[in-house]
Amino acid sequence: MTSEEIRRVCTLWGYGPATVCEPLGATGFSGAALHAVQFAGIAGRHVLKAFAADAPRERCEWVHHLMRHARAAGATEVPEMLASADGRTVVTAADGRHWELVRFVGGRPCESPSPAAADAALEAVARLHRALASLPGTAPLRGPSPGAVRRIEQVRALLRRPWSMRLPDGGSSAIDGGMLGSFQAAERMLLSAEGAKALRAVAEREPAVVPCQAVVRDLWSDHVLFEPAGSTRVAGIVDFHAAGVDTPATDIARLLGSWRSTGSASLVERWREPLASYERMRPLTAEERWLIDWLHASAVVCGLDNWFRWLVEENRQFPDGNRVAARVSRLLDDLPAAVAWLAAGGSIGLASPV
Repeated sequence: MTSEEIRRVCTLWGYGPATVCEPLGATGFSGAALHAVQFAGIAGRHVLKAFAADAPRERCEWVHHLMRHARAAGATEVPEMLASADGRTVVTAADGRHWELVRFVGGRPCESPSPAAADAALEAVARLHRALASLPGTAPLRGPSPGAVRRIEQVRALLRRPWSMRLPDGGSSAIDGGMLGSFQAAERMLLSAEGAKALRAVAEREPAVVPCQAVVRDLWSDHVLFEPAGSTRVAGIVDFHAAGVDTPATDIARLLGSWRSTGSASLVERWREPLASYERMRPLTAEERWLIDWLHASAVVCGLDNWFRWLVEENRQFPDGNRVAARVSRLLDDLPAAVAWLAAGGSIGLASPV
C-alpha cells in the first residue's frame, strides 16, 4: 500500500490526521507491513498493522478479546489496543481489510538471551498463560493437542509421498541450486535408518489428553521484546494474530526452540532454569514437559517439509529471500538433533513421558 493509502486507514480511528507515518519493516515471512504512526489528537507512538487478507472479522475480534482479557488479568506485556470513536479496536477499511492500532512497545528481540533474560521471558509467558486460562467464553478443555495432531498427520503424509516423489517436472525446480541442495541433504538424513525411525515414531503417535486453552501459537524470539540497554525486563509480547486453542507447551516449545544456545538436544534440559521460573507461576504436567521437546523436534521436520512444499512444489515467492534461506539453514542445522531425539525419546508415547 502507498503512504497515502496507509494515512487514509489511520483516519478511521478518529484521532485526526497521522502526523507521522513510517514503515517499521515487515513481520514474519508473509511480509505483512508494520507502520509507526503518530496523530495530531493523541500523544505517543503507535503501530498500525493489518490482519491477514482472508481473516474474517469475527476471528480478528476474538484475537482482541483475548488480548484485552490478558491485559486485564495482569499480563501487562500484551500491547494496549486503541479503539475508534465507535469503541471498536478492529477497524475495517473500504476494501474489507481489517486493521488494528496498538501502542508502540519499546524494546528489542533477542535470539540468544542471557539466563536472567530467559528467566524473565518464561515468567512473563507463564503469567500470560495463567491469564488466558480464564478467558471468558473458553471453558477449560482437555484433549489432544491440535498442533500435535497436525504434525502426526503431516509426517504420515510425508511417509506416503516423500520429497523425491513430489519434485515437479521430473525433478526440476525454479529454486536455486543451493536451496535445492539443502533439501536434498535433509532428505538423505530422513531416509537414513535413524531418520526413518524418527518419522515412524512421529507417525505412530496417539497423542494423550492434555490441558488446552487459548495460546499465542506464534511465540518466537522476534515476538518477545526486552527493554533496551542490556535490561532483562520484558517490554512486551507482540503479535497475537495466530492465537488459538492448544496446549501451552506449544508456546514454550516455539520460543525456546527459536533461541540460539548450545548443549543438550532436549529443550527441557537446555533451558532448565527458565522453565523453573515458568513453573513457579504455572506448574507443568509431565505430559506438557514431554511435549515441549516433542513439539520442537517434530516442528523441525515439519518445518522443512513446509518449506519444501512452498519453495519446490509451489514455487512461492517471499519478500525476503535471505531470511527464507536463513530459516531453512537453521532448520537443517537443527535436524540431526531433532532426528536423534525423535528416534530415541520419540519412541515413548505421549501418555508415558520421560
